[in-house]
Amino acid sequence: NGSATLTVTGTAIGLVQIPINVLVNGSVASSTIVYLNLTPPVSAPSAPTVTVAPGSPANVPITVQYAAGFSGTVIVTPPANGGGLSFSPSSITLTSAGTANFTVTASQAFTQSIRQGAAAASTFTITAGGYSTTETVSFSVLTAADFSLSVANSLSLAQNSAGTITLT
Repeated sequence: NGSATLTVTGTAIGLVQIPINVLVNGSVASSTIVYLNLTPPVSAPSAPTVTVAPGSPANVPITVQYAAGFSGTVIVTPPANGGGLSFSPSSITLTSAGTANFTVTASQAFTQSIRQGAAAASTFTITAGGYSTTETVSFSVLTAADFSLSVANSLSLAQNSAGTITLT
């Protein structure tokens, strides 16, 4: 006729088996096993593909859903070395489910490598207490303007007159 409180801490996710021993005068009087299904504090972070252009900042939204019953803080961190991408700020702390918005700026070399077929993705880290997961953001590059202008003919005009010139 008593009660006890069991506090479980750790980073395990999924079905966990915890042996419980009841001691009386230092000896095991009874044993049982408790099964817990531990869920992560956040579920399914998501991010869209982000389009970048050299020197033009773009928004990188990382949406984080809190699991039922979780009320702690979540820290979202961009990669430290973005391989030609610069992210700011260095981290964002969420106190409830929502979106962490980062700014990304792409270097000229990065956008050129993407145009040449290189992979373009960066991994963000989402941390809640001892739990950590990642979300990969893919990047695409705005199509480069590929054109040139040339004058097809020449034009001489007298003052206050009009004429036509063809650009190709």
